[in-house]
Amino acid sequence: LPTRVSGTGFTQVFLLGDEGFSFKTDGMLWAWGGNARGTFGDGTKLGSSVPKQVASGFIRLAGGNTPSG
Repeated sequence: LPTRVSGTGFTQVFLLGDEGFSFKTDGMLWAWGGNARGTFGDGTKLGSSVPKQVASGFIRLAGGNTPSG
């Protein structure tokens, strides 16, 4: 279900399934949502309903789709 994400300074929002990723104006990468496959890249499979900082040093986001079933 759609959920309002609170915070300011988010740019380049990218959505994939039940996960969201975005850069902030300071260049930090943030993620929220399911993370069931560890796509946050933080070494966990724990989801987050609020954006959490997961990386820095990236300039672009890209993604794909993995079929389920």
